[in-house]
Amino acid sequence: MMICPHGSLLRPMALAATLTVLAGCGDEDAPAPSPPAPVVAAWTVSSQEMETERRWTGRLAPLRTLAVQAPREGRVDGLVVEEGDGVERGAPLLSLVTPDLRARLQVLRQRRDQLEEELARWEGLAAQGAAGPGEVAAARLRLMDARESLVEAEALDRSQEIQAPASGAVHGIRVSQGSTVERGDLLLQVDDDSAWGVTLAVAAWEASRIANLAALSARDSEGVELEVARVSLAAGIHDGFFQAEIRLLNTGRPPRGVDIIHRETRAALLVPWTAVAGERDSQWVGLLVPSDGTEFHTVERRDVVLGDAWPEGVEVLEGLAEGDRVLRYEPRSHPEGRRVRIPGESDPASADQSSREDGSGDQPSQPYPSDGQPWETR
Repeated sequence: MMICPHGSLLRPMALAATLTVLAGCGDEDAPAPSPPAPVVAAWTVSSQEMETERRWTGRLAPLRTLAVQAPREGRVDGLVVEEGDGVERGAPLLSLVTPDLRARLQVLRQRRDQLEEELARWEGLAAQGAAGPGEVAAARLRLMDARESLVEAEALDRSQEIQAPASGAVHGIRVSQGSTVERGDLLLQVDDDSAWGVTLAVAAWEASRIANLAALSARDSEGVELEVARVSLAAGIHDGFFQAEIRLLNTGRPPRGVDIIHRETRAALLVPWTAVAGERDSQWVGLLVPSDGTEFHTVERRDVVLGDAWPEGVEVLEGLAEGDRVLRYEPRSHPEGRRVRIPGESDPASADQSSREDGSGDQPSQPYPSDGQPWETR
């Protein structure tokens, strides 16, 4: 084909090029197609019967120690116990002597002896006819009064004996032979052998467990089962802690280690460890919110409070209800608001795919957050 020198054949070619450029501009204005909703694996939250076990370790010892105080001022005499001695209830521990009482006892004994001699003389004179019955009766009356006074003083002296208030071991002796004490001074202490058990510091959130007597058992360091008789909770000993006093039976006397064990079976809402993400101070899951009854769902971040942990999963105390559906694997893989698809019965082959964007489906080897430390659960 020959080319016209005036370029008449070039005009159709330019027009074709212009139309091509305009067609390209039209393609740029067209909206890009939306990426398909990723297929995710879901977990349906359900209630399961789970057995929980919690152990506390303490030392078997008397739960009550009795203080022995001086009932009055005086001087310690006749200390008959030493540190660590075992005594029975009512056994003598020591005598507390009042100096004035001892002096009075000596005077009363001397007067009694004198009046006995005087009565004997009057009776001798009466036998000889040198004294009448009135003199003899008066001497006998004086002797009776002296004897009564002496008996009262000796009873008071015997009351100075300090006795053991309970059966148990003596410790914390504060006095020695000849010590002078005031009323109310601590003399020594006696452990009460009638009440042995374990005293524990228990976190406040575990108080309901340790107080559940029916769910408790006890075993000593030798494997012997002990009977739990009573549990008492004292006021908080520290922020977030209580003092628990567990009284045990059939213990014997020697102190030793004891495990207090709480076991119970209860219903718990479980999710897999792989469904939970979070940091040290918070945990969350990817809740799957259904869209108009279709198989499409929207990812929503839902904060949760975790409880006990089992190999099957972790308990959710707050944040989810039975029947909720969550991302089964790594909720961090899908941002909040993303539209995802849960495979239906018509697409069973895709049910095993992971919620990860790469679709690998692998579960993490450790159920820990990104910092490598286990979450704190309650």
